[in-house]
Amino acid sequence: MNFGTIYLDFYEPITISETLKEAQLVNPKFDPFTRREDRLKFNNDIGHKIVFTLRNHVRIMPTTLLASILLLYRKGISEE
Repeated sequence: MNFGTIYLDFYEPITISETLKEAQLVNPKFDPFTRREDRLKFNNDIGHKIVFTLRNHVRIMPTTLLASILLLYRKGISEE
C-alpha cells in the first residue's frame, strides 16, 4: 500500500534571545518581561515571523490542491 509522500524541510532556528536583541536595538526601552504591551507585540512579531517563514517555504502537490478545492465545495461545483 502507498499512503503518499511526506516532505520534511528544516529551517534555521528562530531564537528568542536574538529576536529580543533585534527588537531592543530598534527600541531600547522595549521590555517584554515587565510591560504587557511589549510582550504582546513580541509574541505577535514571533508569530508573524514563523507564519511568513512557513508560507515562503511550503510545498504543495497538485493532488493536494485539488483535494482541498473538492473538500471546500462538498455539495459540488457548478459549471457557472
